[in-house]
Amino acid sequence: MTLSTNTSAICPQAVPDWMCEVAANFEDGTQFIDDKIFQMCKIGMDKLLNDPRQTEDCLTLDLFVPQRVFKFENCPGKAPLAPVVIVLGHSSSFVFGHKNEYTTDGESPAILTSQAANEDPCGTDFPIVVAVNFRLGMFGFFGNQAGSANAGLWDQRLAMEWVHAHIESFGGDPNRITILGAGPSIMLHVAAFGGRKNPNPAFYHPEANTPFSSGIVINPRWDFTADNHMMWSSVVNMVYNLTSKAPLDVDDVRAHGSDTLMEVNRRATKAAPFPEFMFGPTIGGDFVPFHTGIMYRDGLYNQSVKVVGGYGRDPVPKRAGTSREEVDAQLSTLLHGFSDATKEFVVKQLYNDSVREDLVNWDGPTGAASPNFAALSEAQILEEIQVGCNIRDMAQALPNSTYVFDAGDISDQDVLGMLSHSDDQHGVFSHGLFNFRQSFLNFIQGREPLPGVWEVYGQNKTVLHTGLSPTWGIVWLAEDQYDNERCRWWQEQGYDKLREESPGYWL
Repeated sequence: MTLSTNTSAICPQAVPDWMCEVAANFEDGTQFIDDKIFQMCKIGMDKLLNDPRQTEDCLTLDLFVPQRVFKFENCPGKAPLAPVVIVLGHSSSFVFGHKNEYTTDGESPAILTSQAANEDPCGTDFPIVVAVNFRLGMFGFFGNQAGSANAGLWDQRLAMEWVHAHIESFGGDPNRITILGAGPSIMLHVAAFGGRKNPNPAFYHPEANTPFSSGIVINPRWDFTADNHMMWSSVVNMVYNLTSKAPLDVDDVRAHGSDTLMEVNRRATKAAPFPEFMFGPTIGGDFVPFHTGIMYRDGLYNQSVKVVGGYGRDPVPKRAGTSREEVDAQLSTLLHGFSDATKEFVVKQLYNDSVREDLVNWDGPTGAASPNFAALSEAQILEEIQVGCNIRDMAQALPNSTYVFDAGDISDQDVLGMLSHSDDQHGVFSHGLFNFRQSFLNFIQGREPLPGVWEVYGQNKTVLHTGLSPTWGIVWLAEDQYDNERCRWWQEQGYDKLREESPGYWL
């Protein structure tokens, strides 16, 4: 890794066409599109797609070191090494986002200047913050057998390894590194290489299986794996449309110039069917040898790390279907790689009418008679499969070192916003009277997130809920609602069925 003067560079961006329709849906599950929100979203997405900072030469990181780590005046002894937090996941999509999202006009992340940090005048526990770029979309997750699938995850790992090796020169503690992000990145890194040391000698550190000691994962939205067949077919079509030449292999794709490849990436992602993003982590190879549900089930993960994991159930139904038939069709699309018999079992039996009504009623009595029942049920099914079961699998594997939270209607990007924004316009940092920033800072510093209140997941499968409940108040503990027969089926049978029923689906 070398120093770069191109610190504002961002990796090539892409957005699926359905994203703004999702943003413009009414929260009650209707299919009406709010035109004002839709147009605002389109303007923002167009600005992102046309950002002149996009380049393939984008693998840079920003290192924010609190001034007091270096200036330790009026404090006894030598300055202790500071905890470190590496921000990895821009979002759950792996097709857009960049490290500059966590700063405002080039200023340091707000977590460095928060009241919690300023309570320590000697700076003994000021965190050093590292924000990382990694390759996205086709450049980072082109899951063809001849290509480098999961290159974006390797980029993240390289950044972590570099920080682990050099952070002490900046006053950071290599034994107190927390990785943080939205999406499944942190979940994948905890289980990377099936829990073994990195098999690549260039990344090897003899003192630890991982270059981090803890992780904070928010909404690890991941289901099975990217659809490699759809991915390759879409790229072939887009390359042909742009050049009139159909590529035969990855080398043929790589032979084109950067501008052409960025346009292929944009067009392929734009055409992704709901709820796909086209490109994302692929199962197979050294990095992700199996689905994380299998690895957490079979002990193939790093067992020395501590984790905070949480989710916020998005009230927007994500362009869901308006009938049982539409919902089932969209769920079947999500289940690419499974046999027709397994798809039928999932949509007709595992998520039968009774289950769907129970899922919708988690957020209050709605009932099957609601005109928006189909849309709301699909949103809850996707939330369970893509997020809730993933958190449950990880917590079950690390019950005595994992803290789980349910932030209700607070999104992953809102929670991540605490790093960059000093205000609290949306009540995110103190949701109810629960302060996310303070709790996360405690965890980064090596303490309990909320001493005396927030318990580890443990044998009781405890989850901390935040918000304003008429029954429980502001913060309350409850048993994990995702420790149910459906999530158990996915981990105990479902992921194995994918491997058995679609052997060509894996790398």
